[in-house]
Amino acid sequence: MGLRPRTHQAHKPQSRIEDAPMLKVVKQHDEMTVYVTQTELGHPTQSTKKKSYFDFKLRWRFEGETYYRTEVSTRLHITLHFNREDETRRVIIAAAWINPRLQEGPWSADITEIVG
Repeated sequence: MGLRPRTHQAHKPQSRIEDAPMLKVVKQHDEMTVYVTQTELGHPTQSTKKKSYFDFKLRWRFEGETYYRTEVSTRLHITLHFNREDETRRVIIAAAWINPRLQEGPWSADITEIVG
């Protein structure tokens, strides 16, 4: 029939992501939405279009606590819901990209936000 044989190409696993995500927080009443972007080299306010990550991991804790709570999302945002008693408390937030092999990249710098 004159068909060419299939050629199989080996796929190399993606390497660990070397840059930390950039965080942006939007607050409304008792919830806080954290958006992450992958910054473009030389343009800190713009994000790249290529997707070299699988998802991201968010860690957060209230100021004065010693343990972190973690959330994982395949979207580019996570919404954290708080109780009325948590108003005016400070929350410390950081994020890291995760590749398809579930390896974490470096964590972003901690940012502090106030609930409410």
